[in-house]
Order: sequence, then C-alpha cells, then structure tokens
Amino acid sequence: MIQYIQNNLGTIVVSILLAVLVFFLIRKLIRDRKNGCSGCSGCSGCSSSACNISPEEIKKALDETK
Repeated sequence: MIQYIQNNLGTIVVSILLAVLVFFLIRKLIRDRKNGCSGCSGCSGCSSSACNISPEEIKKALDETK
C-alpha cells in the first residue's frame, strides 16, 4: 500500500486538489442560486442583473409589483 502511494503521489495530490476545487465551485453556485444570482456576469444592461442586488431588495421589488 505504501509503495502504491509513493508511486502515485503526484496523481493523488492533483486529484485531491481538483476535488476540493470542484467542491468549492459547486458550493458557490448553490449559494449564488439561493441568493437570487442566476450565474450571469452581472452586466447592468442585462435583464438578469440580480447578482448585484441583495435578496431582500429582490423580494421588496417583487412585492411592489403585485
């Protein structure tokens, strides 16, 4: 087992780093989605520019339009 780890240490380290990176990217996407950001770049001219608005402001704006 030790010999296997020594022979593949580079692959193991890179795999762990990639797994951690993917975990944090997915976590950020989930948090952004929960906060009303649709994954856009947040351009001011875009109709989906809610990424720069807090969830409270979005709820307030939606309540005003009803």
